[in-house]
Amino acid sequence: MKISADTNTQLAIDAQALGNLRLKAKQSPDKALRQAAQQFEAVFTNMMLKSMRDATPQNGILDSDQTKMFTSLLDQQLSQNMATHGIGLADLMVKQLTQGHAAAPTDAAAPTKESR
Repeated sequence: MKISADTNTQLAIDAQALGNLRLKAKQSPDKALRQAAQQFEAVFTNMMLKSMRDATPQNGILDSDQTKMFTSLLDQQLSQNMATHGIGLADLMVKQLTQGHAAAPTDAAAPTKESR
């Protein structure tokens, strides 16, 4: 099974993306962390775009269920592409999670007052 390293080439509605991410997490956790952070950033960006669309008036001649569906699909793909280039959220998540992961073993190795 080949795993695409570039999430920009994937569709936002890719059903196999979660399975590929699980496989990548077993093979190389650091790369999977970055990809999971990008996916979270894509979901966050999609929610932001959806909120912006909901805040605009929807009473035009071209507003129908079909245009809403295609606009939603466009927003999903746009948020996927934006997350690939990054708005900064994924970088902060990776930095925060790797600092906590790196600090955990050193804290456990430090002697406590009770053990002395």
